Amino acid sequence: TGSALHIDHMRDWNDGEYVCQVTNGVGQMTSSVCTLRVKRPAKEPTVAHSDAGGVVGRVALLIGNSEYQCENILKKLPCAERDVHAVSEALGLLGFVTFVYVNLNFREMVEAICRFLKLLGKGMFPVFFFGGHGQVSSAGDTYMIPVDSSGYKLARCIRVEAVRYEMQLTKCRLCLLLVDTCRVFDDGGMEKRADLTELERVDFAIQCSSLKGQTTTEGMAADNSNYTTTLLKVLEPEEVKTCNSVPAFLDRVAKECKEVIPVCRRVLSRSGDVKLTDKLSAGSGGMQEADKSSVV
Repeated sequence: TGSALHIDHMRDWNDGEYVCQVTNGVGQMTSSVCTLRVKRPAKEPTVAHSDAGGVVGRVALLIGNSEYQCENILKKLPCAERDVHAVSEALGLLGFVTFVYVNLNFREMVEAICRFLKLLGKGMFPVFFFGGHGQVSSAGDTYMIPVDSSGYKLARCIRVEAVRYEMQLTKCRLCLLLVDTCRVFDDGGMEKRADLTELERVDFAIQCSSLKGQTTTEGMAADNSNYTTTLLKVLEPEEVKTCNSVPAFLDRVAKECKEVIPVCRRVLSRSGDVKLTDKLSAGSGGMQEADKSSVV
């Protein structure tokens, strides 16, 4: 009949497969599938150079997902965007150069993480921070949900443990991951994920704002989430100086969190006596070509 589908103001959620179906008195016919891929320029981060002059070897990637597109399942998180900017400022006072992204879809999250990995090298101290919706698989892996997710579907999420593994491959002195997200169970739509081989040098620390299978809260009319509010308190320069190691720092955050949220999960491996205030080596550049498939 000459009819055509017009999509005004193209958005990420228009990405997908389309068919045309015609029905009349004779019968029904369906066209072959037409795949539409929505492309847009890669997001650039807000780069903040340290107010402390920049301590060589300290870099941080911060992602805050607030504007979720599937609002009937994933509510908007006003605190997430504010959280990443506040943590970026706090890390800047400690000598970190920070890269801040907000409201990333699946492809943008993968690209941002891979770009960050290329900056890392031997002897460095990278920090990764995520604020947004999340979930946990029955295997115990934590997943971060992009803003274009249709719900709690692990197949289109980023696995925290895979990000940690790729950070370790760069032979950094210590990798610190801070994840402010719920960790509810849902294996729906999940394909088999490759097991991660344990590395000989396991220098990392991960802290999540909730236990496996539980939720966390944003806080009542606060500028930041409950976890981030506590994290910022302990990140203050004078407070950080009282922590003689990263494990001690995370212990302090966990202890303080108990007053405002039920639990604060902590996973540690050998991280020695590295401090957030240590001076580290420059490194020699990390992975020249990060494998996008490995971080999901």
